[in-house]
Amino acid sequence: MRLPSHIVTLLALVFLGSLATGQGFYDRTVLRTLELEFAQSDWDQQLRTNKLVGLQEYIPADLTVDGVLYPNVGVRYKGNSTYWSIPPGVKKPISIDMNIFTSGQKIMGHSKLVLNNQGWDPSLMREVIAYKIMNQFIPSSRANFVKVTINGENYGIYTNIEHVGEEMCEDRFGDDGFRYKAAPPWSWPDTLTTPPPPGDLALQDINNSLTRAEVAYELKNMETDPDHHQGILAAIDVLTNTPNQFLVEDLDPLLDIDHALWHLALNNTLCSMDAYYSSGQNYYLFQDAHHGRLMILPWDFNMSFGIYGQSQYTVSPVAGKGDDERPLLSRLVKGDVLRQEYLAHVHTAAFQGLDPIAQHAEIEELRALIDAEVQLDGRLHYLYGDWVSYG
Repeated sequence: MRLPSHIVTLLALVFLGSLATGQGFYDRTVLRTLELEFAQSDWDQQLRTNKLVGLQEYIPADLTVDGVLYPNVGVRYKGNSTYWSIPPGVKKPISIDMNIFTSGQKIMGHSKLVLNNQGWDPSLMREVIAYKIMNQFIPSSRANFVKVTINGENYGIYTNIEHVGEEMCEDRFGDDGFRYKAAPPWSWPDTLTTPPPPGDLALQDINNSLTRAEVAYELKNMETDPDHHQGILAAIDVLTNTPNQFLVEDLDPLLDIDHALWHLALNNTLCSMDAYYSSGQNYYLFQDAHHGRLMILPWDFNMSFGIYGQSQYTVSPVAGKGDDERPLLSRLVKGDVLRQEYLAHVHTAAFQGLDPIAQHAEIEELRALIDAEVQLDGRLHYLYGDWVSYG
């Protein structure tokens, strides 16, 4: 029996209440040092070459955390604009696979680490704060700060983001399922395949094309399952073709609607412009194995809080409601199908998630945690003085 989406979301929120006590590797109050040791002296050149030619290949290194040695982990460079658009000498974003060379190896229950370099974020804090806020309302990745050294050299402060993978999904939802990542609609120097056109993103109509779905929504697991992408195609068909009066009834078995409304409300409240609202990317779709519904999982919030590249933005609570290229907004909000529910979520997110007293305290706690290391960080995208004056 399928549970109604609002019940599923409620159960997830009950779980979130206990999340703060089990932060572990993503505890925001702890600043760990991740020490990487490469045997080869040209490790940086190898990583840059692999990235340039589009090889997501890892090279081995030893990792030490809290005095514990994790031998033979895999390391590669990652990222799009935070890799290709930053100046020389600035730290690169890093992906670490704990078990690619050492089967079954994990660190505090996690097999993949995502280390972001705070590109385009002079505050250094956007992702850590944004993910904390989102976790108040929907299951999301967790984030904190870590210090990284490589072959004994200080590489400074990184943002440590919880990977959207098997461990996270089993922890939040009790089981894994299909995981898809919305692909970027443009090419980078390491892009090997033609990216999806912008019109194929954001759950827009793709004429029930499995080929177009496979390009736009990159399958991250269960590749041999013949039913992959069928849930996405079914949800898109309903969003495209179902009249307003039947939309909720027909969409509910395919998509956790309340969770989607929360995702949209948080995107809006956090003014995250490099997301569903604008670029149509930077989110995961997870098809929960228990009830078969798709859920939208947020990702990549270094450009939240009103920044997009070098520009700053503000948005209306109903921004995008008339944009047919964003059907979750245009169908659920524009048509007044669930407009009041959506606006209620915006109100709650704004007044609870962005409470100024709580946010000021959080910022000061994070500043105290990392200030000494930021002063020593010679590989920042910004100068220390810029960071201090920005805050």
